[in-house]
Amino acid sequence: MEKEEVNSLLFVLCREIDIKKPKQVYDNVISKMERGSRTSVERLMLFEFGRFHKQQMLKNIEINKKLRKELKTANNKIAELKKKPKIILKRPKQLKS
Repeated sequence: MEKEEVNSLLFVLCREIDIKKPKQVYDNVISKMERGSRTSVERLMLFEFGRFHKQQMLKNIEINKKLRKELKTANNKIAELKKKPKIILKRPKQLKS
């Protein structure tokens, strides 16, 4: 398969599984082809897509963990503020004259 065929097939796959930056996957596939890998191009692309997709998923998991932690600390601060006793201002008693 030529580079142009790989390129067109790659962008079709990217559109199908909604990956925004296929350049990294494309570079990896082309470099493996140039090194003379015996694996078919389709298998190489599927492997690289799987690896790229897994990296994206792991990034999303890390971001979600951070967001959950921040949300939990914010909720704890709100709960603390609600527990604090409220200061009630009393009017000074009027002196009887």
